[in-house]
Amino acid sequence: MLNYFPSLKRALALLLLVTLSGCNSGFQDALETTKRVFVLPEDITLTPEEISELSYAASYIQLQDKPRAVMVLNYDDNGLLSWAAGPHEVIATRYGRVVFTRNIQGGPEFVSNLQSDPIACVRKELRDAQDENVDLSACSANWVRSIEIGSPIQNNNQRLEITGRFDFQKMTRQSITLPNENTYEAVKLTEALTVQPGDFEVENTFWLEAETGRVLKSRQWFSPELGFITTEEVKAYVGDM
Repeated sequence: MLNYFPSLKRALALLLLVTLSGCNSGFQDALETTKRVFVLPEDITLTPEEISELSYAASYIQLQDKPRAVMVLNYDDNGLLSWAAGPHEVIATRYGRVVFTRNIQGGPEFVSNLQSDPIACVRKELRDAQDENVDLSACSANWVRSIEIGSPIQNNNQRLEITGRFDFQKMTRQSITLPNENTYEAVKLTEALTVQPGDFEVENTFWLEAETGRVLKSRQWFSPELGFITTEEVKAYVGDM
């Protein structure tokens, strides 16, 4: 499966190497925050002071009805970001979109056609814009991809076909305040999804910082079993600035 997208395989190998070789004390301290990501009794809330002391980029993460937890950035493989979401759980994102997970039952393990994700184009146009009049005419609004949902049974992954469409005409600007108490001007984008089999419809929402194009917040459909995942930037990754 991973042969369809070699950088995913490389990222996983690098992540495993880091894990096996031992974490430095700063990362180990940050990882302690994530250790019970799916069994925490209540939401984690970091103070601005605690956030400023973090040595690593971090984001809040919440799976549907689960308490909010924190994931910390482990590795950047040419824009494919691997986040530690627990002692063994990994969530990988590209331009703020979740593209695969490891050791999360019912989570996506593969997404095809990543190079055609419209968020990449929107991000570029936001960065290049000289004012608020962002021209997205060069960006495709549609994106068709396949995803594979992991299964504990070998060779029994579920394959789904997803057609997504952004409505750039409904793009709005909002001011949002993040957990570090900094306020940013953000562009809000919605993506309507049609999922096969089942022919059901869901919607993703992304808030991109107007200046850098990085995703500050998101609400994304994760999988049939786990529903939606929400993310919110806690401490920015300098590679996205």
